[in-house]
Amino acid sequence: MIAALRSFMVAILIMSHQQYKSFLVKQEHENRYRKLLLITAGFKSEIYFMQKNMQNIEEVMSKSFKAHRLAINESGSEEMQELTLDVSKDIHEIKKRLYSCNQRLRIHFKRTAR
Repeated sequence: MIAALRSFMVAILIMSHQQYKSFLVKQEHENRYRKLLLITAGFKSEIYFMQKNMQNIEEVMSKSFKAHRLAINESGSEEMQELTLDVSKDIHEIKKRLYSCNQRLRIHFKRTAR
């Protein structure tokens, strides 16, 4: 009778230990999932701000091209014409890089959302 009671207690301890391990695994999974959601939300907000920045860059690029055309039309110095053209080109390159990065992030999120 005592042996059966001991066996029953050991079985209860083993089952409770397995339940506790399962509980810890679920908790860890939930914590990782929560962190992943926060990271994803952060990236999506960054994508939004990148799009807003691209709109601002587009406006600045338009102004720099206008300044370059004014430098040409107003018979500005060669140095001023080159400088305004270089600024316009640099802004365009920044916009291309930002657009490329934005597109890669969007593609990545579309792939992972499936």
